[in-house]
Amino acid sequence: MLDRGETKKEKRFFVIFAVAVVIVGAILLFWGQHNGAMHVFDAACLRYDLQKIRDDDADWQMTEEEAVRRAELLSEAAEWKAGAGGEKRAFSAVTASTAVEGAPLLEIAYDVYDQGSDTTVVILHGYDESTEESEIFAPYWWDRGFNVVIPELRGHRGEEMEATTFGVWESLDLYDLICAEKLDDPDKTLIVCGRSIGGDAALLLAENKDLGGGGIDMLVVETVYSDLKTYELHCLRHEFNLGNLFVGEMLDTLVRRAFGIVTTEVDIRARAVLTDVPAVFVAADEKVVGGELTKLVYEAWGGEKELVWLPDGRYPSVYASALDSGEYDAAVSAILNKITE
Repeated sequence: MLDRGETKKEKRFFVIFAVAVVIVGAILLFWGQHNGAMHVFDAACLRYDLQKIRDDDADWQMTEEEAVRRAELLSEAAEWKAGAGGEKRAFSAVTASTAVEGAPLLEIAYDVYDQGSDTTVVILHGYDESTEESEIFAPYWWDRGFNVVIPELRGHRGEEMEATTFGVWESLDLYDLICAEKLDDPDKTLIVCGRSIGGDAALLLAENKDLGGGGIDMLVVETVYSDLKTYELHCLRHEFNLGNLFVGEMLDTLVRRAFGIVTTEVDIRARAVLTDVPAVFVAADEKVVGGELTKLVYEAWGGEKELVWLPDGRYPSVYASALDSGEYDAAVSAILNKITE
């Protein structure tokens, strides 16, 4: 038989062993969750391995019909561009670098298509897109006789543009562009048309009272989030099969350290009620961003507003579906008529 001393030693051993297992398990769990947060950060903010996510997610992929329609729109945009005679310029993105610690000072390129109108439309592309996608929207506004300005968004072109901040820094860049071109002149009309993070940037600037809303007179935004934390949770569940516990909190810490952004404070919906800029909201019942988030902003919006809702629409083809249905033109015309009365 074991004596009492040996029994105590055994018990002590098992207690120490159990504690060690718990500690090691906790460390491994923490490490795994941290790596998960890093993976999401790299994919979302730095756009690493994004194509793999798209390939694994049917909601990102175009159907054959959508691909054909997109090719048609790109062809029409290329034809428009060839005849419009644009001029390439650049502006200094200084506001983000002075307002937020860590934001790099950038020279950002943009194209100007001027036909002498008092109305200018700035077109902002979406997440992981380019000015080529922005040009799809341009013929619609050009045919109305308006000038068109198409900038690049940070995080999408050039080695210095290494990160995207889902509209936060981009809204300040938009302000710098508006100032550079003097588009906020009270004798002029400024319309901002944005998709995805381009739309988010437009909304965030319009809601920024410290910057006078950028002098924006009208918004047309497609597929935007209501607040950044809700969108983060949506992406964690939809694209990465992860939850907020550990991963979400670590991701918020990474974003705060990298960009000086407190995720829970980026709330477009909360500020919408105080904003009187007329706006058109375009969204579909899709899963990539979540069209219901756009609806929430629309419902809270304090200014004149129109909603183009596509119950059968998909993320890759929201604009094409809205345009082809005639609802896009009807909504834009309704708001334009009100701001020109």
